[in-house]
Amino acid sequence: MTKINKDEILRDPSKVLSSISLGLNSFVSPKNTKDTLVSPKDLLDWYFGTVDEKEAARLTGFSTACFQRHRWNGSGPPFSKTGNRVRYQRWALLQWVNSSKDDK
Repeated sequence: MTKINKDEILRDPSKVLSSISLGLNSFVSPKNTKDTLVSPKDLLDWYFGTVDEKEAARLTGFSTACFQRHRWNGSGPPFSKTGNRVRYQRWALLQWVNSSKDDK
């Protein structure tokens, strides 16, 4: 069985779709033990879920100040804001990071 962890997904999101389309029924979550398997539905829930600013910074390697600056400029990834809470969708972060790499 091929194992895919969440950090690999961040580096190459195409692995998510190719793994699911190949009919694999699980992947390994890095937060769990090596033997704990997570279903493709959980993978998709994770991929299409949202994160706060601190988690977005951790996932991408950018600082929270960088995200604040990009929100102010309107040049960052799409976000939603409720009160003082800012949320980013993981898939949008991946697209933004990949497009930022292409610009360099």
